[in-house]
Amino acid sequence: MLTTMRLLCVTVFAFLVLAGWAGAAPLEIGAVNEAQLQLPLRENERINPILIKAQILLDRAHFTPGEIDGKFGDNLKKALLAFAATQGLNSKGELTDEIWQKLTATNSDPVLTKYTISNDDVGGPFVHSIPTKLEKKKDLPVLAYTSPREKLAEKFHMSEELLSALNPKQKFDIANETIIVADVSK
Repeated sequence: MLTTMRLLCVTVFAFLVLAGWAGAAPLEIGAVNEAQLQLPLRENERINPILIKAQILLDRAHFTPGEIDGKFGDNLKKALLAFAATQGLNSKGELTDEIWQKLTATNSDPVLTKYTISNDDVGGPFVHSIPTKLEKKKDLPVLAYTSPREKLAEKFHMSEELLSALNPKQKFDIANETIIVADVSK
C-alpha cells in the first residue's frame, strides 16, 4: 500500500514537472535579476522572468516593449525586431541567444529594484472609473488614475498584473511600504 502511494506521488510530481507547473521559475527579485535565457522559450500566458528581464532591458535601451508584463506579445516582438536591426542581426521577432547576448550587454544593472511607496503615490486624486469614450472623458474633473496600484504600475512601465505578481501580499495604498518594481530608470 505504501509503495503504491509513493509511486502515485512520484507519477503526479513528474506530470507536474512535464506540464511546466512545478518547473516555472518563481517571481522573486533574484530569479528575475539573474535570469538567463533558456531555449526553447515558452511563449504562453504565464509571466516569465526571462521576458521581464528582456522587456526592462529593451525599455532601458529605448526600444519600448510596451507595458512590461513578462509575456510574449506583439509589442515585444516589434521591439526585438528593432533592437536586432540596430545590432546588425537578422530576426523574426524572437528572443534568440544572439539577441539575448547583445541585449544583456547593454546594461548589467539589476532589472528589478525595491521602491518605497511615497505619499504622492497614494495621495491621488483618484477616480472611480475612467470612461472609454473620449467624449465622456472631457466631463471628468481630472484625468487621474483609478488606484495607487494603477499609478505605480504606470510609473514603472509595468502591467498591474505583474506589479501584483511581484508583490503578492501588497495593497499599494500605504505610504512607506516597500515594493518590488521594474527599474527602468537606467
